[in-house]
Amino acid sequence: MPLASAAGRFGMTQAAPGFVYQGRKTRYTGLLALLDDLAMRWSAKQTAHLDLMADAAAASSEEEGVDLMTRAEAQISTEYTTPRPATRAAYALAIQPKRVAFDARLQDVQNLRAAPPMTVSGLAQAIAALLPVDAFDIQTPDLEGEEDAIVRYVQELRIRVASLATEIARRLAVAQAALDEANAEADLARRADARVRAGKELFGEDFVVVPEFSLGEEQADELHNAWTDRDVLMTHLVDPAGPDLDFPVDDWLYGVARVREKIKHWEQTTLLADAFGRPEPALTPLQLPYRADDRWLAMPFPEDYVFDGDRLLYTAHFATPFDRSRPQCGLLLDEWTEIVPSKEETTGLTFHYDRPNSEPPQTILLAASPVFSGGWTWADLVDTLRETMDEARLRAVEPAQVDDTAYARFLPAAVMAVTRHPITIMLNLAENNRLIDIPSQ
Repeated sequence: MPLASAAGRFGMTQAAPGFVYQGRKTRYTGLLALLDDLAMRWSAKQTAHLDLMADAAAASSEEEGVDLMTRAEAQISTEYTTPRPATRAAYALAIQPKRVAFDARLQDVQNLRAAPPMTVSGLAQAIAALLPVDAFDIQTPDLEGEEDAIVRYVQELRIRVASLATEIARRLAVAQAALDEANAEADLARRADARVRAGKELFGEDFVVVPEFSLGEEQADELHNAWTDRDVLMTHLVDPAGPDLDFPVDDWLYGVARVREKIKHWEQTTLLADAFGRPEPALTPLQLPYRADDRWLAMPFPEDYVFDGDRLLYTAHFATPFDRSRPQCGLLLDEWTEIVPSKEETTGLTFHYDRPNSEPPQTILLAASPVFSGGWTWADLVDTLRETMDEARLRAVEPAQVDDTAYARFLPAAVMAVTRHPITIMLNLAENNRLIDIPSQ
């Protein structure tokens, strides 16, 4: 198990100890089940033996008592006393050694079950020492079946160990090849990539290499100036005449953590650190490129702030104060891009609207040329339309003109679709009056 645990730290799934623990538990539980079954059955047989012996002592005749003792003997022994004694007293004397041996073996089983060995092999050997039990019981515990299961478990364990050894050899070979490639590579970037590949081969794909690097002179000056003036960034945020924030960095962190998953994890880390009595990892905001007397743009900034280019808001936890002369290293948790909105924007509004649907015409004017000249003229078409409108006015009537006539009974008029056969949606008033019969579908 120590070797498996060590291999597991290298990300090797074949070394997971769960199979080993589960296999040992299964086999150990199976052996205990044998003991439990034997102890329960023999306790029941012991009780039955005592009850039959008591019944035999209370029997009204010697013959009946001897018969009951025969049944009692069968509970604790697989061999009957021959020849069978004729009296109860003689039979009880003959049974006594078998009963003592049976009780002693049952007590051994119960003692072993109460304090079993802690290993599978030790428990199997202890059970084997109690066997055979042929003299007491025709049903023998299947220890051989459990031993076969143990052998199969060991064989599978050997296969896993062999597979683990093969994987270790493969990783070592690939990692060594990557290291040899790195040593022979002149390009620094390629050399670093080869070493990263070697690390992932040895420690698994999830292994993260955190290399150290040295800052160039210009980069060191930039970061050093930003570090030195880090408190200046917050001047406008803690100003009583401004936002007057007591903890501007915390306010920013709690707000961003609501929408950035990895920042939320950092927030949880700070909370748990405090819960476990550890100091909270503090965040220090820097802003690059460095500008003297700058203001932090992650929170509300002054109205007169002049934007003269992009800014990198570098917010980090420094385990030790920044030192430009020493090698640097770190983990990047999250990064994103934001755009600071302008004070004024020209906006536009767009919307979707439901355009008029395309429907067939409700009225059709069929015009015929008054002169058979082989074609239409624009004047003839205009005159036809005008005449149609004039005739419509002559034929049109107002409701007041028909109220006092016999035609008033027909008002209000309605136009409804009707078909002889119900093959489409319709409203046939004749069906209501039972004037016609419409066949049902």
